[in-house]
Amino acid sequence: MIGMLWFDNDEQRNLAAKVGRAAEYYREKYGKSPNLCFVHLSQAPKEGRVDGIEVRGTRAVMSNHFWVGVEQEPAKASSPSAQGVVAQGVVAQGVVAHEN
Repeated sequence: MIGMLWFDNDEQRNLAAKVGRAAEYYREKYGKSPNLCFVHLSQAPKEGRVDGIEVRGTRAVMSNHFWVGVEQEPAKASSPSAQGVVAQGVVAQGVVAHEN
């Protein structure tokens, strides 16, 4: 996945609102709608989808961080610098966006 890391620790927003805000910013910045979001395991929803975006829990993302992007085929994952996340079928490339 080529993606963007989003930070949101606002306790007034639920997971759906946080993922939605991150997805909206991603769409505005990159002109594409994300279809995947990684969150910390403790924040992963039981249903696995939020507003049409697949949400997966992982230890590779810290709490209150949302790694949104467009999933690629695992065969295309070739970034040697992202070995910890490549094992999960994604490529760790992107930018960091901060929002409170």
